[in-house]
Amino acid sequence: FEEARLSADRMLIWGIAIGSVLGVLLLGSMPVLHMLSPMPAVVEAARPAILVGAGMMTLCGVCFVGEGIMQGQKKFKELTVVTLTASAGMLLCLELCADSLAGIWLSFVVFNLIRSVMVVAHHLWLGPFSARGRRAELERAAAAAAL
Repeated sequence: FEEARLSADRMLIWGIAIGSVLGVLLLGSMPVLHMLSPMPAVVEAARPAILVGAGMMTLCGVCFVGEGIMQGQKKFKELTVVTLTASAGMLLCLELCADSLAGIWLSFVVFNLIRSVMVVAHHLWLGPFSARGRRAELERAAAAAAL
């Protein structure tokens, strides 16, 4: 059990690290945007999206790894709550600011931020790898040994 928890911790760290590296690489693409389109307006319109996308890479690294950990733990009901909550947040954000491209990108940020916060909360405080989850597992094992 402890080895699985440590592996999950390492995977989350790797998710943060790889997401951050991808974000930096995406930022590094800014100087070559002009190669993607000869139209200056298109290049200028892409800059804010790249900034937002680069910032979201770390969030996505946490989201995808955290959701994978939850799937491995067979916590499908909790994962559904994560997805529904993040979707509701995104829809609310779209309702308030969908009149601009920045508003649409903001809704993606809200979606991934909610997912990230919820999977980290599950991992650290609510799930089986949390201190509370480990105590519950020890109590179940003690009860089973007493039988």
